[in-house]
Amino acid sequence: PFKKKKKENPPNFIMDEGPELDYKTQLLEQQRLITQLLQLQLRNNNASDATANISQHSSLSVPVPPPSEFTFQAEDWSEWKTRFLRFKRIALANYSSEQQVDYLVGYLGGKAENILKSFHLSNEELKDFEIVFSKFDNYFVLKKNLVYERVRFLQRAQNNKESCDIFITDLTNLAQTCEWGTMEAEMIKLRIIAGLADNRLSVQLQAKPDDSLEEIIRKIRLAESLKKQQTVIRASGPNPETSTSEQIDAEVNYVHRGTKPKNTQQKYNSNATRNLGSGKTFQKNRDNPQPQEEKECRKCGLSPRHAFTDCPARNDFCRSCNRNGHWAAKCPSRNMQHQTNSKSRYEAKKVAAVEVKNNSGVSEGDLFFLGS
Repeated sequence: PFKKKKKENPPNFIMDEGPELDYKTQLLEQQRLITQLLQLQLRNNNASDATANISQHSSLSVPVPPPSEFTFQAEDWSEWKTRFLRFKRIALANYSSEQQVDYLVGYLGGKAENILKSFHLSNEELKDFEIVFSKFDNYFVLKKNLVYERVRFLQRAQNNKESCDIFITDLTNLAQTCEWGTMEAEMIKLRIIAGLADNRLSVQLQAKPDDSLEEIIRKIRLAESLKKQQTVIRASGPNPETSTSEQIDAEVNYVHRGTKPKNTQQKYNSNATRNLGSGKTFQKNRDNPQPQEEKECRKCGLSPRHAFTDCPARNDFCRSCNRNGHWAAKCPSRNMQHQTNSKSRYEAKKVAAVEVKNNSGVSEGDLFFLGS
């Protein structure tokens, strides 16, 4: 009842071009197709590896953005040129010279085409980046006035609220256009010392002329850092809320100049405590508190009080005693004579009081009161 099926041949997936091909020919055709498949797979693997390498390289290298369109102002050319050359070294290194010229003109902007035509370059020169770029460079660079540049450098000084780093950086940039040659570092050092806002630090640096530029900059930065730290430390004292700006400035002055600030309030309180025993004296001091801080110089009499090295009378001769170092208004001999005259007047008043006592019977206690 069941019929036996005929055995079917497996399907031929290679190529069956007919019974005329014998078994050997089919085997060769199979080998050829397998070889082609292997070659195709190898090419795909190589392409995948290359893509992976490119992706990895792209992820590691950060491209430099191109410069913005040029303003066509001569003073802006130096900065724009620096940015474009940096972009060219990184992004346009594999481009031809003619393509680099196209990028240069394109990034410059619309006016660049007309300026390029005014150079009257040949077709070969228009393809040379170095020639085209040098033409633009000569076109935008202003003719330099060396005297003006050096005067700007020599007149540069630090502002009161300007940091030392900004001052030194600007001074270094100004020196680039002065053509000092081998003297550039020395000129920068001298101008930094002379232009400092801190006169005391400037004098200290002048006392060491053999210090290098790097050593001078290091000392200036250290002094500025210490001054800021001391300002913060003094401002964060026991009662920073009640500290006035004058007190903080006085504390900073103590750290910076070596002049100890005077606490007038504390001195007044100590005097008042000592005089509590005599009510009359305490009442007098409370009503008429005496100034505790000397506000004028002891040598010249000028205000505010200053160091002797800054005193205008330090090299003058006194008209009263002919001595050096002070003026007649603050002459010690003259003040001593004034005190002697005051003492003489006191003695005269005391003698008069004695005469009053002898004539009218005044007591010893009243005698001292009359002489005071």
